[in-house]
Amino acid sequence: MSPKIKKNEGETLPEAQEKTAAPEPKQSQKIRPHKKERSSDTGHRDGRGASIFFSLLFIMVIIAGLVFVLSQKKKETNLKREISSLENKLEIGLSDVKTQVTDLQAQREEEQKKQEEEKKKGKKYAGTLFEFSFYYPGNYSVSQVETNLDESDKEYVALMRQSDIDALKNVQMADAVPNISFHVFANPDSLSPMEWIQKNTLYSNYTEETEVNVQTIAGKEMLMYSGEGLGSFDYYVLPFEESLFLGVVWYGDENDQIRKDIVSILETLELKQ
Repeated sequence: MSPKIKKNEGETLPEAQEKTAAPEPKQSQKIRPHKKERSSDTGHRDGRGASIFFSLLFIMVIIAGLVFVLSQKKKETNLKREISSLENKLEIGLSDVKTQVTDLQAQREEEQKKQEEEKKKGKKYAGTLFEFSFYYPGNYSVSQVETNLDESDKEYVALMRQSDIDALKNVQMADAVPNISFHVFANPDSLSPMEWIQKNTLYSNYTEETEVNVQTIAGKEMLMYSGEGLGSFDYYVLPFEESLFLGVVWYGDENDQIRKDIVSILETLELKQ
């Protein structure tokens, strides 16, 4: 490089200036950075656009997320409402079921109570021609039922204990065995119970020596007296519609339980007046 510099020493100034002016194209190269600056501005603009795009995208994502969250909350709220509604319906249904179960239990208890009462009362007998009924002890059986025996005796039912029924096998006359009987007699003349027993001695076994008492059994006022025949008898007489209702118990021993049994039966007597 140094030998070339020496050769240029003899040259004139203009030549030297010309030679020194030769590097001008380098100045034109200095303009190029302006183009780079423009591309940088464009890059900045592109970067800003991308930033705005991503910002908008981010905002849209946030909005979408909020919409999703709100929709989920709405669904959750609706679901809670549906669950609450179902729970209310279930509670109402359970309440109805409990009410029905309670009602059924009450009905069963009432039926059991009635059955127990009927067991205590015993068996039930209902009249054939006339509307009357009563309960009798379980150790008794209906041994005979007759209707229209004659013009006066319209309905007749006899009750006997099973032990007495068994005893009949060794006794020729049924009247010799304790029994309870009920009769419905016609009363065309509308006589009072006292007048009737005095007039119809064939059925009442009434005599002038008979001592008649008035008793009230289960709210029903009736005549009560005793008589003698092929044994001893207790009679109970009370009015029934246009007829007379007569209860009779035959016994051999005055301490026989059968005398109390007829009173227990009369306590359950129902007459349709």
